[in-house]
Amino acid sequence: MAAHIRSNERLRRLPDMLGCQLWVLSLDLPVSPSDRAVLDEAELGRAARLVFERDRHRFVAARAALRRVLGQCLGQKPEAVKLVAGPHGKPGLSDAPQLRFNLSHSLDVGVIALDATSLTEQREPVGVDVEWLRPIPDAMALAADLFEAAECDQLASLAEPQRSHAFLIGWTRKEACLKALSTGFSGSAHVATGLSEEGRIARWRDGSPRHEAHVRSFELPATGAVAALARLQEAPAAHESHGRAAAAIAP
Repeated sequence: MAAHIRSNERLRRLPDMLGCQLWVLSLDLPVSPSDRAVLDEAELGRAARLVFERDRHRFVAARAALRRVLGQCLGQKPEAVKLVAGPHGKPGLSDAPQLRFNLSHSLDVGVIALDATSLTEQREPVGVDVEWLRPIPDAMALAADLFEAAECDQLASLAEPQRSHAFLIGWTRKEACLKALSTGFSGSAHVATGLSEEGRIARWRDGSPRHEAHVRSFELPATGAVAALARLQEAPAAHESHGRAAAAIAP
């Protein structure tokens, strides 16, 4: 059985949200030989292909932390966790594909979301995203392609630094929803998430008629970052269509 993980300098537990454990990672702390030892050959190879030492360091730190969190949940040693790349690179587990979890990092901060209940109960997928707070000079141009019209209008009404802050809240909320859907921005990006931090139901304008997502944002003041967590749920229209189909075939 894996040892219980306590919060430490690298890995700090946050309050649970949307049925998930949340962990914030400090990725610029020293990487130890034991961190590298828990990674598999594919992960070490991926780290080696990164150009900059800082990026290699952060990748190893993030993957080692993820393996320790998953190992605790699974009752396995971190090096025994069988991580695989799913659709669009979203990590999964070959021997426990039902476990809902996700990892995101931006510069020196990372976030892990894990729904341990999904090991034994059917649960909807989750996605998490984090972004370092910074000025976004081209926020309006980026929003024109990916944000809803009302969201673009709201951004246009704001001055800096409020505009960049609102943009990053919206960006992380959309990215979290799309990661839950396992598409990223290569999929149906038009999901209305809003630009404020409160929880809400996010709905796709096209491309995902069966799902909507519950999304919530949270600030990480100590790290200078903002993050969002999303969990898919079946859209009411899908419930209704399933009900009509069941009625149609009922004896």
